[in-house]
Amino acid sequence: MYGSEKIRTDKHGNHVECYSTETDHGRLLGIDVYGNAAYATDDRATLAVLDDRGELRVPPRERWLAAEFPLAETGFSPGDYVLYVAKEAGPWRVLADAGHEGVANRGVDPERVVADGRIEADVDALVERVSALDGWDDRAEPAGELRQAAMDRPEEVAEHVGTLVSILSAGDHVDSKRTEDSDDAPYHGLAARSDLAFAVARTIRGEPSRIHPVLGELLALVAAGRDSTADHDRHLLDALDVAGRAEPAATAAALATAMDDGDPAVRRRTLYAVYRLEHRHPAGDHPLLSADELRGTIEALASDPDATVREAAESVRTIHGFHHEVSSVESGRSAR
Repeated sequence: MYGSEKIRTDKHGNHVECYSTETDHGRLLGIDVYGNAAYATDDRATLAVLDDRGELRVPPRERWLAAEFPLAETGFSPGDYVLYVAKEAGPWRVLADAGHEGVANRGVDPERVVADGRIEADVDALVERVSALDGWDDRAEPAGELRQAAMDRPEEVAEHVGTLVSILSAGDHVDSKRTEDSDDAPYHGLAARSDLAFAVARTIRGEPSRIHPVLGELLALVAAGRDSTADHDRHLLDALDVAGRAEPAATAAALATAMDDGDPAVRRRTLYAVYRLEHRHPAGDHPLLSADELRGTIEALASDPDATVREAAESVRTIHGFHHEVSSVESGRSAR
């Protein structure tokens, strides 16, 4: 199942050497099966991941293990924690020096808890299996394998982004406050949605331009999940986030075009998606959210004939002082 090439990266493709070996959260143990880094003191283990600016985010937005594990309370050593995670979740992607030492101190060969290499999976076949299945629970296994493959081979998933977004969109109403498979859905169904959404976000992280052919569907999904805390919603917002950071001008232009659509529902859901992104970045340091064209378009929508669009635009204008910094540069779009 695994190839011979050793894994050295987190879920976003950051090399393990990019992480500080010691922080306020303890010493770096390694990167777990889900691609998150783990740090440990004598008291607790803490999950983290590098964000798009190379800064440590604690905890990561998405995680399958507890964000913090009470080592002292459970009587675990850091080495015990490494062994526990390997047993309960799967082999670590890579161990740092502290993780290696901790396992060795427990009398276990560290190589036994580390993956042999990247998963050797047929991405085309996995996407075909996911597409052929109807129920979300049934998709859990192939979706999980696709997630693991996407961590290390996002370029192979790139051709399937449109298919994956369409599967995620199926059955979801763009104006609903939560998706059909929301927090009340069975665990395996939620896991499958999360894994497919992660694969989409991981691919767009590697190739930001991949977002443009699927932007309309993606905006609908992000807008529909605005009141949700489900992992798949966070992943899809991640996709918009990383594309907007990597290609702010192109993404701003695409959003402005969407907000110029004749359908009020399209304008409204685009505003909802921008609102979610603005809410994530209260410091106002995201390049997409500073784009003149985007801000000018939102200003114009504050006078939209549709009351729901005006309300959505006003929400974006006021969150985190957005309206105080609107550029005086004309966007070229007149108020409706």
